[in-house]
Amino acid sequence: DRPVCEGVVNSSGTPGQLVIGGSTKVADNEVSLQLFGLPGNVPCYALLSRSAGFTANPGGSQGNLCLSGGIGRMALSLFVASPEGRGQVALDLTALREPSGYVAAQPGDRWYFQAWYRDAVSGTATSNFTSASALLLD
Repeated sequence: DRPVCEGVVNSSGTPGQLVIGGSTKVADNEVSLQLFGLPGNVPCYALLSRSAGFTANPGGSQGNLCLSGGIGRMALSLFVASPEGRGQVALDLTALREPSGYVAAQPGDRWYFQAWYRDAVSGTATSNFTSASALLLD
């Protein structure tokens, strides 16, 4: 787990954070994304890419997108943050979602992860992003 960029402060007063936990061994298939510092009870889902990048405030978001290239939306991982602003997404390394379909992770792959979530600025609905982290697989 290697941080790529920090999140922007959200309506909870803190930036959303994404930390990668579990084993880096592809054969173990035991990786999860731990999310903290989200506004309570907001919908959220994970994004992934093979490339890091930086796009400030995409689509009117108050946060920054730190992925580039083909970005997969893990829509099946949609969840609602707990009232305390936490969440967890278990990854299936045999089926990572790229724009063109699902792929299996291989040893030596580096994947970048970030979460996208609902937020509000001065009562106006918008979205935000957590910090982004990289995972190098064995």
